[in-house]
Amino acid sequence: LRVTHKENGGQSSARNVGLDACCGEYISFIDSDDWIEQDMYSALLEELKKTDADLAISGRYDAYENSDELIIGKRLGQEGLFAAYEILPNMIIGQLSDFSVCDKLYRKELWSELRFPDGEIYEDLAVGYRVVLAAQKVVLCDKPFYIYNHRSDSTVTSCFRTALTDYPKQTKQLLEDMTTWYPEYINHAVWSHIKAIQFVLIKLLRSDKDTYNSYSYLYENYIQDVRE
Repeated sequence: LRVTHKENGGQSSARNVGLDACCGEYISFIDSDDWIEQDMYSALLEELKKTDADLAISGRYDAYENSDELIIGKRLGQEGLFAAYEILPNMIIGQLSDFSVCDKLYRKELWSELRFPDGEIYEDLAVGYRVVLAAQKVVLCDKPFYIYNHRSDSTVTSCFRTALTDYPKQTKQLLEDMTTWYPEYINHAVWSHIKAIQFVLIKLLRSDKDTYNSYSYLYENYIQDVRE
């Protein structure tokens, strides 16, 4: 076990330090306020070795403040070995899994050319589809192993702030990449992008008057984006 101390530079920065320092054969991520089932890594590692896959994906639970109940947040609905190309469209729209890096176990080589964007949020989306496509074979494990803890003050659930605009920024890049790489998945990417715009607009419209007036230009820009 090696511990690295660094100045707080955000989640992307911390993960990149870990990626630069790691020396094992496999990589996974656990956010500091989440937790995992005890057998998560033994189960996913067994699947990787058994199938010779590059990436193992599990289901996950959702946990909420003031409640001891675990709710199944992502149940894959199927198991087995797949090509990344086969599962990509469903991952784009979040029907199978999504691009969170926390409910997965990766072969280290998949990250050799990839790092998270420093200073941005929704960083999982920025690199998630790229690392999935770097895998030749993906194995799905339907059982939920990862417990995602929802906090009322988290980045996603907090009030509007300009950092939230990273979300549609990432989905727009996804759309551009799918247009070039896999045009047959453009509709999936469009859906993802409009969903991201909708999320930010709702946050903006629910903000106080001064905040809305300061960022009303975003509303016009996003509406034009949706029209296009």
